Amino acid sequence: MTKLIYLTDSYRKTLSAKIVFLKQKGDCWQVVLDQTIFYPQSGGQPADQGEIIGQKGKLIVNSVFMHDKNVIHEGKLTGTLHQGEQVTAAINWHNRFDNMRCHSAGHVVHEIIMQLIPGLIPLKADHGKHAYIEYQGVINPKLKDTIEKRSNMLVAESKNITTELVTLTELKKRVSW
Repeated sequence: MTKLIYLTDSYRKTLSAKIVFLKQKGDCWQVVLDQTIFYPQSGGQPADQGEIIGQKGKLIVNSVFMHDKNVIHEGKLTGTLHQGEQVTAAINWHNRFDNMRCHSAGHVVHEIIMQLIPGLIPLKADHGKHAYIEYQGVINPKLKDTIEKRSNMLVAESKNITTELVTLTELKKRVSW
């Protein structure tokens, strides 16, 4: 099981880790590390990109996803990597920071929409290059300017953004759906 460092330190850019599994899949390689800073695609946020650098090889990571509690880093390998090898994982920070900002902006817009139209039910979202939030219900197009204005006002308050890991049971106690 991969230790998910990105959950507790989302600003970390590099990490020393050990390869616990690797295999070739077509012209790509898949690598599992004992711990990772690479965010896998989920929750509407795109996966991180970057590199896994070993003694005699480098994986250019272009896809990251979860499988059976492990984070799979997939990409093009130049040189060689070996199971058990200590490597350096390095994310593309510019890409990560853009994704984090877009993801946070999605939460801001969602909060404002829920204040204005409390009966809407969020269905899905994507916080990547073509960001959107899809709801069950109707948003009157006349509210667009109000949503934008209130979102900008909330951002202008410069409130701190924090993260917290909670169980689903605890989340259900805190939120009324």
